[in-house]
Amino acid sequence: MKRVRIVIIGGVAAGASAAGKAARTNPDAHITMLEKGPYISYANCGLPYYISGEIPDRGKLIIRRPEDMRKKYGIETYVNTEVIKIERPAKKVMVRDLTDNSTREIEYDKLIIATGAKTFRPPIPGLDAKNVFTLRTIPDIDAIEKYIRDAYPRRAAVLGAGYIGIEVVDVLRKRGIETGLFEMLTQALPQMDPDMSKYIEDKMEKAGINLFLGDAVEKLETDTAGNAVRVVTKNGKSMDVDMVIASLGVKPDVKLAKEAGLEIGEYALITDDYMRTSDPDIYAAGDVIQVNHLVTGKPTWSPLAGPANLQGKVAGCNAAGGIMKYRGVLRTSIVQFNGLAIATTGLTEKEAVKEELDYYPVTIESTSNSNYITGAKPLHIKAIFMRNTQRLLGAQVVGESGADKRIDIFATALMAKMNARDLEHLDLAYSPQYSHSLDGINVVGTVAGDRG
Repeated sequence: MKRVRIVIIGGVAAGASAAGKAARTNPDAHITMLEKGPYISYANCGLPYYISGEIPDRGKLIIRRPEDMRKKYGIETYVNTEVIKIERPAKKVMVRDLTDNSTREIEYDKLIIATGAKTFRPPIPGLDAKNVFTLRTIPDIDAIEKYIRDAYPRRAAVLGAGYIGIEVVDVLRKRGIETGLFEMLTQALPQMDPDMSKYIEDKMEKAGINLFLGDAVEKLETDTAGNAVRVVTKNGKSMDVDMVIASLGVKPDVKLAKEAGLEIGEYALITDDYMRTSDPDIYAAGDVIQVNHLVTGKPTWSPLAGPANLQGKVAGCNAAGGIMKYRGVLRTSIVQFNGLAIATTGLTEKEAVKEELDYYPVTIESTSNSNYITGAKPLHIKAIFMRNTQRLLGAQVVGESGADKRIDIFATALMAKMNARDLEHLDLAYSPQYSHSLDGINVVGTVAGDRG
């Protein structure tokens, strides 16, 4: 293949996978990866579990180091290096070395943008206090761990009840810290249906978590030392705190792309199925882009690690001269609190209503395995179907055991565009220790097929 010069802006999931795939696709390519932070590839989904102690070795979180990329693939990798401008006509990027503030230019034939997302920080008074932390990078967990070790906080507030917020609440509980969870919307995990998220809300309340739902944070009161000491809501509720972790969401980091004149969509940077942007020599992948939803066919934003890794592979392959197509997302995800998992794939009922679809829901109660075997745990399953065709649109599963298995089967069924009768007839593995002779998924298909 042609010796093409590929420059990749950003590492972590999308950037690192793009670099590896490009090198494997075209061993003669000259690849340069530029990462603004100190680490090119780390397990950001595992960060909370270092604080809880479930990952005792911090080094296990670092997946690839610059020397690994050079040795294995011959990729020139630079950390603490910020791209400050993309010069499209000249096909150059201007970079700044953050260690000495020097700048230089790097030429490219193909460029891959993997700038990811940035933490959303609303203008809440006191949010810049010294003991307010975010949890997105390895330096973030270092700061949180040091503060817990040095300051011995007894009370903490977590702002935002999304995936990260739920995980952080669980981590603080395991560290013996009294915790309050604040969410402006009326439910935890707003991306789920409320009749499913209630199970994890009940689990948190039983574990002693103070829930402040449907009440936006108005301010953080601070002391003379500049530390947050109290969280106050707009409805006048409050909680005294020793530390705060803000998990108020993220936004796609499209600044570089926008300044370069690339087309930005409703949610993020636009690419085609080959991860090409509006400039045919510039590709993009990961949290910086919007993608098509496999159920609706419409653009959406899916800042999740699995899709980011696959998008990176597609971008790297095509930038290096190969041909690979990206199919879209189902936004399949799972999170747990104190052993209770809640998982989703495809559309929720809320989303089906928003899309104005003629749908019907099916909800059943099952167990993880046969009831006459010790260890059977409740499974709550909800699935959404189109009324005329009985096509599966989405599913949610909650349980202490087996939720991951069922949601992955539902995700596979969505990829295959299965309907209710297809689910009813699925030939699934059965042994009393693992399932029922007719699994909950088969039962959902039967109920949906008879009802639709």
